[in-house]
Amino acid sequence: MKTRPAILLLSSLTLLSCAGSSGDVSSQNISISSQNPSQSSVLSSEGTSEAPAVSSSSVDSSEVSSAEPSTTSSQSEPASSSSSAQPSSFSEQTNSESSSSSEASSGPVTGLSFNAQEYDVKIGKKLYLTVDFTPTDLSIDDKEVEWSSSDASVASIDQYGRVTGVKEGHVLITCRSLHGDAEARCTVYVVNGDASYKKQWLKVDDPTTLAPGDLLTIACPEENKVATLENVGMYLHPTAATFSSDKSEITSLPSEAGTYILDGSHNNWTLESQEGMYLATTNEKKVTFVKNKGNIHWAFTKEEGYLYMESTSNVRGWMMYNAKNSRFATYESNVQVDMFTITLYKQVKRSR
Repeated sequence: MKTRPAILLLSSLTLLSCAGSSGDVSSQNISISSQNPSQSSVLSSEGTSEAPAVSSSSVDSSEVSSAEPSTTSSQSEPASSSSSAQPSSFSEQTNSESSSSSEASSGPVTGLSFNAQEYDVKIGKKLYLTVDFTPTDLSIDDKEVEWSSSDASVASIDQYGRVTGVKEGHVLITCRSLHGDAEARCTVYVVNGDASYKKQWLKVDDPTTLAPGDLLTIACPEENKVATLENVGMYLHPTAATFSSDKSEITSLPSEAGTYILDGSHNNWTLESQEGMYLATTNEKKVTFVKNKGNIHWAFTKEEGYLYMESTSNVRGWMMYNAKNSRFATYESNVQVDMFTITLYKQVKRSR
């Protein structure tokens, strides 16, 4: 078996931490006041009002309308990036009435979620994002949220969740409740509307190039394995994947593979799964998922050509793949003959 050389990293290694995002990032923070859904209408492709819909959707629209989409109703599956932009239904709300029905509950928001982990928007077009709330019977006043983009020069977002594509790239969009600690994140890719795109999972050779909004998966290319979200036994279970001959790309990523939205900054990252849970370690050989990120952070460093993923919250080793026991977990000991440091692969979208 081809293995990586044994490398013992000192636990006292000082990790550099930067405030803010990697590279030149122009962030944006916008909040929204509560609105009344009773005056909802649907915007057609010509911009005319029709009968109200049951729920709103995230749409890539070529029309700019004065109607303000709702941030409080559920969203449907995003349209494929290869299809033409078609406006979808969304709720228009006004500030004229802020009272809620007697059945609505009042209290902190315990959960926010997007319908998907990633979305596409074309340059110069708009994408309307909405989130689902927990509890589901909150009053309108309790549905106030704040929207932000990790880089407004790539894609901006307004107080109603309307994303505008500015130039090719991708950003991290965050929706934060103003009535609780709940947050939700998604990645938005800005694409050229005149080009078709191919989704690829490419090896991360330089961890300093990572940025908020990157979509990552954890793999062991030597054994043709990727980590799933299955966590029975306090470790990540593997599944088979197909790699290119030089291991620079995952050519076929199985649906059960775990994918993570990256947030944070250099050596102070969080990894949020497609289920909205944060990857964490509680002890050596113990990997789990937690609801709130708290002080759960990871650092990615490169030593002698190999990438190391280490928890910065506690000294509990590095994420590795144990080929003997078929598991991804954290280990403090040296790399042994049947142990492999993990490899990160990042999703990119390239024009054909």
